Amino acid sequence: MASIISNYDTPGNSYGITIVGNYAYIADGDKGLQILDISNPKLPKLIGNYLIPNKSSAYEVVVAGNYAYIAADTEGVFVINISNPAQPTLANTYRSRGIAAKDIYVVGNTLYVAESTGYFAIVDIIDIERIGNIVDETMKDSASIFFNKRCTAIAPSRCPKQLFKCHKGRCVGLSVRLSIQENK
Repeated sequence: MASIISNYDTPGNSYGITIVGNYAYIADGDKGLQILDISNPKLPKLIGNYLIPNKSSAYEVVVAGNYAYIAADTEGVFVINISNPAQPTLANTYRSRGIAAKDIYVVGNTLYVAESTGYFAIVDIIDIERIGNIVDETMKDSASIFFNKRCTAIAPSRCPKQLFKCHKGRCVGLSVRLSIQENK
């Protein structure tokens, strides 16, 4: 039988979590990013946080290398340098044409952003200082695009042929109506 080892009450509403090594990175709604040291699972402790400005909410967090990528609702995506988890700092932001970033995923040097407005972006993150779209797409129905953790994707029946890209059990589904944009 499963049993709870311990718990930690974050200051906000936890929407997403990523575990890397001895740290838990939590997308904590209007309280931003919370970073917990979980090296002792019986006693998790807060060691750092980053508050998203303008009362926006953190809905998802993905960690790749020294960066935490936060889907920050109306503020887009925040890229936070977490090389020192006790003192996370802003590295850059990405504001897409959509309105509310709700889910993100990083594969290699590419950031995928899904928004509640039906907007989807594929973003080059090779150089954190110069983030730019590789491919973007505006969908007529926000249900056309979403991420999930079981390597399945659902799209409305009226959508054309689908393309699915999976990495480590997580997929992106999108309608095949893409436009290439030059990085600036």
